[in-house]
Amino acid sequence: MKKLVDVYPYYYSDTERLFLIFRRSKSSLYAGQWRIIGGKCEKDENRSESALRELTEETGIYPNKLWVIPSINQFYEPETDQIHHIPAFAAEMPFQQIVLNHEHDTFLWLPAQEAANKLLWPEQKRLLLLTDAILSSNSVLPEWDIRLHSE
Repeated sequence: MKKLVDVYPYYYSDTERLFLIFRRSKSSLYAGQWRIIGGKCEKDENRSESALRELTEETGIYPNKLWVIPSINQFYEPETDQIHHIPAFAAEMPFQQIVLNHEHDTFLWLPAQEAANKLLWPEQKRLLLLTDAILSSNSVLPEWDIRLHSE
């Protein structure tokens, strides 16, 4: 069974918190859909390492902070008859130019509700809004932090 991760990047502008979403390129799986960062773990890679790798591959940016969202994305994949339980991570990003890889053709930084409205997958919408609620209440627990190599 493949190990998957989701990552919800956000940035604090001068006036608000914005979430980063991507539109999948025409040559990619889920072509034309607005999505968050997601991917598969490589061999011998734990999920937090995979989340950090996927984030940097898909944005070209190393985060200021990475933390575990205390919930999971789950869905059923009929082609493989598998139920996926996907850990979700949030990433506080510095303000830098996004460098898109081949998987996406554009991106947007949007307030939480606007970003969620563009996402088609219900669990991604829910987790993005949950992340925003946790950040709004300033309730990221220290136990959720992922230690980054730069720390």
